[in-house]
Amino acid sequence: MSTQAHPSETAGGQTAERPNAAPPDASDARRVVRRLTQANNLAVFAIVCTGLAAVALVQTVWHGTSERLGFFGPLTWLRLLLPLGALLLTAVVTQRTVGRLARSGVEVGLVEAAPAFYRCKLLSTVLLGAAGVFSAGCLLFGHTLKDVLLALIPIVLLLLTRTSEAGLASFAAMAREESA
Repeated sequence: MSTQAHPSETAGGQTAERPNAAPPDASDARRVVRRLTQANNLAVFAIVCTGLAAVALVQTVWHGTSERLGFFGPLTWLRLLLPLGALLLTAVVTQRTVGRLARSGVEVGLVEAAPAFYRCKLLSTVLLGAAGVFSAGCLLFGHTLKDVLLALIPIVLLLLTRTSEAGLASFAAMAREESA
């Protein structure tokens, strides 16, 4: 099996400069943002699919519970509090991560902040996604307008907290500011 050199490498093994190549920290930032955006999209897709499956199941096979759950029943409170708890937990973890990154003693740039930012945003996406799947799954027990609106809360929060390169730069700036 033969290996071929990448076109950007010269004969001496040195990497040739590509004229339009982005600096390494910018490409790392783009890669982190792209992966987090894909995870965010997957979470929204999972919530929507769960909700559609729950409503389809109720409409075709199982016709829901015979008892009324009440407007402020335990499922309503869980569907309200789980997304808010996810945001609160993510905020605490992010603040601790920024503090730990600031105390590490290294100059915090995009490259140094990217792994910590990735972990914090992925935690947020997973927690909001889980809360959303739970809320959408609760459509099995009722699918009134209130239930649909409660299932939309995590989707809206996922869309509002979508990752961007500016968010990564802000995360790195917070760590630099705290270390100063």
